[in-house]
Parts: sequence; C-alpha cells; structure tokens
Amino acid sequence: MRARQSADASHWLVKRGSPTAQQRGFTLLEMLIAIGLLAMLGVATATALDAGITSHDRLTQRIATLEQLQRAQMQIRRDLEQILLREGRDLQGDPITPGLNIFAEDRYGAGQTLISFFKGGRRELNNGRPSSAIERVRYRLEDGNLLRDSSAVLDPWGEDNYHSRLLLKGIGDVSIRFFHEDNWIDSWPPLSTTSTTPPLPKAIAVELELPPYGAVEQRILLADG
Repeated sequence: MRARQSADASHWLVKRGSPTAQQRGFTLLEMLIAIGLLAMLGVATATALDAGITSHDRLTQRIATLEQLQRAQMQIRRDLEQILLREGRDLQGDPITPGLNIFAEDRYGAGQTLISFFKGGRRELNNGRPSSAIERVRYRLEDGNLLRDSSAVLDPWGEDNYHSRLLLKGIGDVSIRFFHEDNWIDSWPPLSTTSTTPPLPKAIAVELELPPYGAVEQRILLADG
C-alpha cells in the first residue's frame, strides 16, 4: 500500500513539478540569436537581390549602347560607300571642293561639323515631281551626340533644309583618317595634291570614343577610291 502511495506521489511531482523537455519553451537568449540570424539572412538576401538588379540594368544598358553603335556604324558605312564627286556650295554661297569636306571647327553654328559630302542612292518618291537620287549628308558632334544631317536640296541655303537624326549618344571624341598612297593621313584633301578636284581616298577610318567600350574604329573601303 505504501509503495503504491509512494509511486502516486512521485507521479504527482513529475506532473506538477518542473516542466518536462517537451513543455519547456525558448529562452530569451535563444530568441535573440534566432532574430539576429533571421536579420542577417534578410540583409544578405536584399544585398544579393540589389546586386542582381544593378548587374541586370548595366547589362541592359550595354546591350542597348552596342545595338545603337552597330546601327550608327551601318549608317556611316552605307553613306561613305556611296560618296559622289560633285561640286557644291556652302551656306554662305562659296564653292566647296568636290568630294569630301572636313571641318575642324564649327563654322555656321550647326555644331561641330566633322565631314560633309554628296552621296547617291537616295530613294525617290514616284509622285510625278522631279527629284534627284543625290543627297547631301553631313555628320556633326554636338554635346556628345553624333548627328546625321541630310538634305535633298543639294545646295541648301539654311539649316531648315536639313533633316537631322540622332545616331549615337555619349560620344567622347571622333577622329577621321584617310588612306592615300599606302598611308593613313589625318586631313583631306592631302596637302601634296595640286588638283582642284582631288580623287577620293581608298578608304576612310572613323574612330568613335564611346564609354564603356573605349575607342571603336571602323574602316570603310570606297568604291571610287
């Protein structure tokens, strides 16, 4: 009888006394450690996500810049391959040298004109009006932007006759060289020529300073050179 009462008392002490392992909760220190680990995991996840978004934006921007560069180079090649030797006049009415005209600085307030020339291949509208397949083209550098101006008026008397189009943004610098007598020269026509109508160079190299790619050079062979 006493043994049974002793067993019942022991059972009552276990049930009413200290909590068992299944009933014991987290201590304050354990809660603080768990919260700290959760916060560190959240910071690491946010940092990785921000880095991924930044990397994606940079990659997208580089791809867009590369596509814009490729389109600009295609346009430059198409224009230079169709250069024509034709006499013309500038905005002041003065005659210009047939072929290529290179300008070192702005002369008429249209931004820094890099090169001006006549080209063929202009599309003609079949509207019964007389038109020409020849087009006047010039390239300008203005506020870091490469612009292409074209005019169906071969001897324009003002800027209103030009149609301007943005080709490339963020240009650092542009340099143009000409292949003549097995050498690259920086100016055209060559200083050694005495002809009033110098021939075209054999090739033209156009170098664009474009972040983040640096100096990108394009070489175009001329059909008449």
